[in-house]
Amino acid sequence: MKSTSIFTALFFLGIFSFIAVAGCKKKTVSYKIVGKAIDDTFKKPLEDATIRIEGLVSSTGSYTLISNTFTDAEGNFEFVLPRGNYSSIRFTAEKQMYYENSTVLNVSDLNPEKDNNVEVLTTARSWIKIVFVNDNGTSTDRLSFRKQQGKINCEGCCDSEFQIFDGAIGGTVICANDGNSTFSYLYSTNGNSPVTNSTMTTPYDTNLVEIHY
Repeated sequence: MKSTSIFTALFFLGIFSFIAVAGCKKKTVSYKIVGKAIDDTFKKPLEDATIRIEGLVSSTGSYTLISNTFTDAEGNFEFVLPRGNYSSIRFTAEKQMYYENSTVLNVSDLNPEKDNNVEVLTTARSWIKIVFVNDNGTSTDRLSFRKQQGKINCEGCCDSEFQIFDGAIGGTVICANDGNSTFSYLYSTNGNSPVTNSTMTTPYDTNLVEIHY
């Protein structure tokens, strides 16, 4: 009888220990991301865009790809982010004829108990092609060109340094810009007073400007 009581006590002790251990296990933490991509050129949702999701790995200090998702007709996207060894998450919008642009969220700011909102803005690509034509040139002619206003830090963007064209031929400058945005520049010939011009560049297209001097 005594041995039976001991066995019963040990049995229930084992069950209670199992429940206690199971209850102490960490829950799997995840974050629901609710996002929207915006076409900032036309001020509307960006549909059918790829959203690249990357995490900044704390140990390496570099971003690694977590997943890709896509926007719907209203520019919306959702993603469930599993908890990982990331300090921040980068969301990059990609679409043909648009610039890649990113928004970064700190993981410490995310809440596993509610939706976490993120907005990614991007702009349509455009270009300007400026052709300088020297009508009666000589080998001693000099043309100086410099961008004043326009998109910066992109593939095909022109910097703000002077470009010099020597000789009778003239020159051509091609610069990337945001669509529906102003691109302004100045130029001077043979040390004369500079001339300033500007153009509103057309989305998805190249604006041609021809200047004779």
